[in-house]
Amino acid sequence: TDGNTNITARGLAALANILCNKSSIDSIYVSNHTLQANHFFMARIVLPTDLDSYLQLNKNHNKFETARQKILKYHFCNRDNNIHELLEINLKTMCHVIAWIGRDCTGFPLLYHLVRSMPALFDYDSEAKANGAGEKRKRTTPEARLNYSGCDDG
Repeated sequence: TDGNTNITARGLAALANILCNKSSIDSIYVSNHTLQANHFFMARIVLPTDLDSYLQLNKNHNKFETARQKILKYHFCNRDNNIHELLEINLKTMCHVIAWIGRDCTGFPLLYHLVRSMPALFDYDSEAKANGAGEKRKRTTPEARLNYSGCDDG
C-alpha cells in the first residue's frame, strides 16, 4: 500500500491505465477523460506523478482536447516520437494532422520532428521536381508561392 489508504501499487497502475492506456493512439483516445480528482479523496492519498498528470489533464472540459493532449504527450514522447506512424498517412489527411498537431505549443516538438522527417512534404515544388527530373522548372512569383495550398478539402 506504500502510504496510500487501501490502494495498492497495482491498483494505482490499473487506474493510470484506465485514464491513459499508452499502448496505441486509439487506446489513448478511448481512455477515460472524465474522471477527476475528488479533493477529499486526494487529501488522503499520495498519487504517482503520471496518475496525477492524467487527472490534471482531465480537468479540461473539452474532452477532445484532453484526448489530443494525452496522445501528444504520452504516445509521441519517446526518442523517435513514433513518427513512423505519421509518415504513412495520405497527403490529403496529412494537412489536417499537421493542423491538429500544431494547434498549440503541446504539439510543437512533434511538428518539428515531422518536418525534419518529411522535408519534401513542405517543398511545394517537390512533385514537379520528381515528375520533371532533368527539365528546367518555371520560376514562380512569391505571390504564387504564398497562395499555394497542398490542402484542399474538396
